[in-house]
Amino acid sequence: MLNTVDPKLVIVTVGGMPIVGFSEELIDLERSEDLFNEMVGCTGETARVHINNRNATCKISLLQTSPSNDFLSTLALRDESLNVGVVPLMIKDILGSTIASSAQTYVKKMPKIDGGKTVKTREWMLYCIDVNIFVGGNLPT
Repeated sequence: MLNTVDPKLVIVTVGGMPIVGFSEELIDLERSEDLFNEMVGCTGETARVHINNRNATCKISLLQTSPSNDFLSTLALRDESLNVGVVPLMIKDILGSTIASSAQTYVKKMPKIDGGKTVKTREWMLYCIDVNIFVGGNLPT
């Protein structure tokens, strides 16, 4: 059986705006904490605590030429000066069942600016509140 992943068919929207112009990496979304913390007693009994932190950090990697840099810069600057930059985030793999969403996401950190004789990557760090994540597979081709 052959399965296919196509980066062109992974849809990422921030504030309803489709993000375009990705670099070699697309996105990196990771929850801030584990689902559970465990404690093992001296005689081997184990207990666990459910961690209710469903927040995550999302890194979006764009080419320096991407028009989405303009959108994310505007969003970050508006939030920095007016506190109006909290927007929804959605990530969906059209060929598969992976989906992630957050109703409240904001730019946590602006990317560094660098330049040279090659096209550079702009790494946008977003912070996502109460993220719903389903990590699925992809359909057979």
